Amino acid sequence: MASFHYLLAAAVLAVAVFGGQSAMCPTYGVNESLFFYDMPLSCTASFDCWTEFCYAVNGTLTPTCTPFGNVSVATIQQAAARRVTCALSAALASVSSTDATCKKWGQSLTALYAAYYADQTSTNVTDACTADMCTLLTAGNATLASQVNFTSVCAINVTAVGSPCTYSCPDSTCAANLGSCGCTANAVVGTVDTNANLNVNSLLLSSTLQVVASASYGVLSGTCSNFSFTSSLKYVWSVTNSSGAVVLTANGSTLNVPANTLQAGNYTATVTATGLLSTQVSTKAVTLTYIVLDPVVTLSAPEKATTVRSYTLTAAVANPVSASSYNWSCVSQTVNASCPALNISTSALLFVSAGSAAGTFVYTYTYTTSKNSVSASVTVVVVSTDIPVVTFTAGKLSGGIGGASQYSVFYKTQVIAVSGFTVAFGSAYTRSWKVNGVSVNGTADSLTVNASSLSATSLSAVTSGDYVFNTITLTVTSSLNANDYVFNTITLTVTSSLNANVSASANVSVIVLDAFTSTLTVSKLGDNAATSAASLTDSLSFTATLTPALTTSNAPFGGALTTAIVVYQPGATTATSLYTTASGSAQVGVAPIIVNGTAAGTTVTFGVQVTLAGVVVASANSTFIVTLANLTAAASAVAASLDVISDPNEAVAALGNIGGCGCPWQHRRTAGLRLWLSLNACDCWRDMLTTTIVTGVQLSATQALSVATNVAALLSLSANKTDASAQVVNVMFVVMTGTSFNLDVASAVGGTIGQMDAQSGGAVATQLALVICAQVLVGQTASLDLGVAGSMTAASSTGAALAGLAVSDAASGVTVTLPSTFLLELSGLSADATYGAVTLALAVSPFSADNGTPIVGGVVQQSITSGTNTVAVTGLTTAIVIRMPAGSSGTSCVYRNETTNEWLTDGVEAVVVGGVVECHTLHLTAFATGSATAVALSVLVVALAVMLQLIAV
Repeated sequence: MASFHYLLAAAVLAVAVFGGQSAMCPTYGVNESLFFYDMPLSCTASFDCWTEFCYAVNGTLTPTCTPFGNVSVATIQQAAARRVTCALSAALASVSSTDATCKKWGQSLTALYAAYYADQTSTNVTDACTADMCTLLTAGNATLASQVNFTSVCAINVTAVGSPCTYSCPDSTCAANLGSCGCTANAVVGTVDTNANLNVNSLLLSSTLQVVASASYGVLSGTCSNFSFTSSLKYVWSVTNSSGAVVLTANGSTLNVPANTLQAGNYTATVTATGLLSTQVSTKAVTLTYIVLDPVVTLSAPEKATTVRSYTLTAAVANPVSASSYNWSCVSQTVNASCPALNISTSALLFVSAGSAAGTFVYTYTYTTSKNSVSASVTVVVVSTDIPVVTFTAGKLSGGIGGASQYSVFYKTQVIAVSGFTVAFGSAYTRSWKVNGVSVNGTADSLTVNASSLSATSLSAVTSGDYVFNTITLTVTSSLNANDYVFNTITLTVTSSLNANVSASANVSVIVLDAFTSTLTVSKLGDNAATSAASLTDSLSFTATLTPALTTSNAPFGGALTTAIVVYQPGATTATSLYTTASGSAQVGVAPIIVNGTAAGTTVTFGVQVTLAGVVVASANSTFIVTLANLTAAASAVAASLDVISDPNEAVAALGNIGGCGCPWQHRRTAGLRLWLSLNACDCWRDMLTTTIVTGVQLSATQALSVATNVAALLSLSANKTDASAQVVNVMFVVMTGTSFNLDVASAVGGTIGQMDAQSGGAVATQLALVICAQVLVGQTASLDLGVAGSMTAASSTGAALAGLAVSDAASGVTVTLPSTFLLELSGLSADATYGAVTLALAVSPFSADNGTPIVGGVVQQSITSGTNTVAVTGLTTAIVIRMPAGSSGTSCVYRNETTNEWLTDGVEAVVVGGVVECHTLHLTAFATGSATAVALSVLVVALAVMLQLIAV
């Protein structure tokens, strides 16, 4: 190494001495001496070119190798010609270099070579060669240099330097060496297309924008024109404001603009697609217009209240602005009855204390901005006797497609969860639900109802604002005064058996969007008459129709609109993503590798899924035959392409093809097994994922499903499961944090956890426990199979229903029961808010004992969640009961202190009931704060959750 550094130092000195062109040599119109002075010696390949030339001319190890030794003209000419060929090879290979200087030099020289390669008439590269070689040889021996035939030295051979790609693709030869392949110089980046999930001409500040760019990349005709270079494209986004200042940048084909990132105004989003050579570039600019909608106020209050009890009014503001103020006011409609004091209030709530006057009062909430003021009013009748007070929290119901609208909007196929009602009443009462006069079963103060049973609003009616409202009403009434019942579309009747004289109610309205119908046609691109297409070689065209027509320009309520093409692998019950790009009204994608594919072909089911605000509103399937003539060649091409993929969308597509080549069903095929072993022998697929599927990347639901499914398959036969699992933990976190995360994706993640080692699988399972409840409707549960790793059951509940809630995980036999006093003992919980209760049973502990040794056996994790945060549970006086699986050994329960990594017993005791151990705990955590996603994986802290481990003592 010392001699190498010495040579570099000498090189710098020599450049200072010998810089400049010889007066005898020609010049050319390029400011770089690419074959001489500017050829970087820090690059291994170009360094070898330099040393080989110096030795050939018997010179010194300086940049000019001067002075030359006693050599002939023929020797000098031959050495110079070899140096030119060597320099071109080094430049073409520099595409894979990590040294910025090497890459810059390589791109500059390759650009000259590319123009020459294309038509053999461009003289830039030969002019540069002649000038540089003349200067080099003259510095070494001016007398002999005058006798050299520089035309011969610089006779660039387009087939000697790089492969001309004369073979048929897919083939590993071209895919593995694109940077040094001669046909790369002929490749062209096509026009960039963009597809946005929202109308870019009227974007709301609160909306999340996603714009996907795509472009073709390949040789237009002739040699290697059937090979796609598209996976090697690199995309860069830049968003500028009206003044030209850059406000946002992004790498990758997808531009994500989170909600409330930009202010109102016009912006230009420019995407640049660059090929393997810096000269292969295509750009497109998209104008983004962000607008501000006027705020809309929604006010909710009990229709009837009592002087005996306090009551609350809640306000919700759609399209809020940062610079604003609010005001609560009251007007009495009853003589000699004064409005109550309004001093206990916030921007979202007004609290009226018990003891206020009886009468009729009109409350008004006013929201003021610099632009205008908006308000909403509600009338409350207050009586002096004790009656039930029914309140519904203002705001939209969760899970809808209403976007920025103030309305609760759902699609025809959705299930609506109605919650947020609060009943304050001192007497016992019973409940009964009715939907359109028909009795249905509800759970306490919540209900789930199929949107298909409600009146729908057509797309055209939505566009014109002619909505059809469905009113959901909770009525609390005495059993002896039935005439006060209010039956709207959905009615919950609460009847008191002790007070027969009173009633009260609260309402919420729902809009249901009518159904769409769709069709899908699949054909081979460029040959509509063809009945089959070859994997990886041919492209498929997908044409979908939607009735009524739905685009981003007429998407109701500003909902994000996306269209995904999916493929059902033989034997699979769920669809996985197929990467496509827009081509006119169609979507185009390369025919995928099919599990157990043959040369004769396999009939494959493809599908289209149209989502609005994350909800699938239309889908259709169609079949097409896909053939696989040469599994080995196709598999090799897939494996070789992994090194050049830098875009998340391309990475998901490649992962799907890897799964098709090497999934477990394929192992009986020799070629598939060889590919599988080769992929798992190297880290290529994991390296590709960990560098492309990174924090901040937003995957669609079908993409997330594909990643989870294929990672599970690849992990199943990994030679080093511990290392492989650790590498993909962050990838699985990205899968779970996307806006399109749903229960199907959660189930696939469960399958992936089952293939991971205990430590990494535990980290992923803990994060899954944080996000799963948001996908479960209020009053319902969902269970996930984690394979050999364990199981999980999540329940979604109102705060009031947490009291006495029991969550049973049937697969493990674990049952967790919260005390009936849970809501009273734990401050900060709201009776009408929505919470999650998650029971996670892991068959093997991902944690170690405080002495560093692994805990033997399994663990049970119980957590209470609010959104994607964990609720700290501590200071209980009545225990949470965790019934461990039958057959658990030992007589002691311990929990893990996540700060000290100690296993402790304070506040936890073991009770044997009927031969089964129960862990009774007064806390779930009093330890770490933060989120599991923000904790270093090597630490494996599980934020705000308790680990219960049954051990023998």
